[in-house]
Amino acid sequence: MRRIEWSSSWKAGFFLLVLGLTMVVFGCTRQATREEKTAAGPSLVLESPRDGETITGPNVTVRVKVENLKLEPPGLVKQEGVGHIHYYLDDKVQMSPEQTLTFTEVTSGEHTIRVVLVQKDHSPFNPPVEKTVKINVVSGAQTGAPPPSPPGY
Repeated sequence: MRRIEWSSSWKAGFFLLVLGLTMVVFGCTRQATREEKTAAGPSLVLESPRDGETITGPNVTVRVKVENLKLEPPGLVKQEGVGHIHYYLDDKVQMSPEQTLTFTEVTSGEHTIRVVLVQKDHSPFNPPVEKTVKINVVSGAQTGAPPPSPPGY
């Protein structure tokens, strides 16, 4: 039986082929790096409330999910990749680095909630990153629950 000898050029070619295939397989399945995610810009999902939802007031809790942005309290100096959230209930705004915020003493009726990601110095992102929903707030008495009984009954 004859033994096949591989020349150095064949060995190098075979090595490059295996290396190339490995890079293709792992390159297609790897996770994005932190730098790549930041380069993609921040993203915002308004998890609750949903558009058109009826909420029993007087408190309304807003939950969001923010990605590709480090959330910190508002400041005066712009920092790359750092920001906070502006939560609007109609024309009133509250600012926070938190992904959950509760508006208190919300009156019954239709309201608009708008959530905007802004940079640390309050300047908007370009393009703007925001979500808006319309909700209906009802008091506990309007939900069909019987009124409370007077004391002694």
